[in-house]
Amino acid sequence: MTQFAKLSVEAFKTVKNFFNSNKGGNIFSEPNKQLMVSLYSLMPGANAKVLDVLGEHLISLENYLSSDEILILQKEYAAVIKYCMEHSDYSSTRGYFKSAGYTHLPTSLVELCISIANPENGKNICLPYAGEGMFASYCTDCNIDGFEIDPTAWAISQIIASSTNSSVNIECGEILNYEKKYDYIFSFPPMMPGNSSRQIVDTLYHLITKQLNDNGEFYAILPMSFCNASLSWF
Repeated sequence: MTQFAKLSVEAFKTVKNFFNSNKGGNIFSEPNKQLMVSLYSLMPGANAKVLDVLGEHLISLENYLSSDEILILQKEYAAVIKYCMEHSDYSSTRGYFKSAGYTHLPTSLVELCISIANPENGKNICLPYAGEGMFASYCTDCNIDGFEIDPTAWAISQIIASSTNSSVNIECGEILNYEKKYDYIFSFPPMMPGNSSRQIVDTLYHLITKQLNDNGEFYAILPMSFCNASLSWF
């Protein structure tokens, strides 16, 4: 299993103080995202497209934290990003069906799949419909390709990818320009009606039959109600 760095006492206090702060009124309605995006913006090589998509969450950390506090969070970047994701508030967006079929993937389900697969370092992993890229954060020192069709989820996946030791390339859109074979495929496909679901299944079928190694493993997370529905993908 992947071992994660944990926040130091100093970093934990800084994050909690930021979360609990009432400075600026409603500006802290989603402090976890604000801290993730704003801290990411200070990292070398921050993707301008990511910041554009998540711009509503971008603030100047210097207005709320001291330079020493910001430096602590930068030094513990990976642990801060993980903490923010674990303490995200998705109460306003829960449910399997969204306008783009996207929903937040619970950490417990990611951990379950990873505990079963137990991918070794250096393995090739594909993440079709990668969502926020949570699987990437649990597969350190691996080579990861994937794609995500929801721009916001894709942007968050880039921040998560920046906090890992893996080589991660998750594209925005339903594309995968790699013909190599993969040892593992992890997917949390969107729940979409009609022909859109047929296209999703065709994409996954192609990956499984053409790009999964002979001894490779495929993991997909689906709600039981959807699997049992009389009208589903097939």
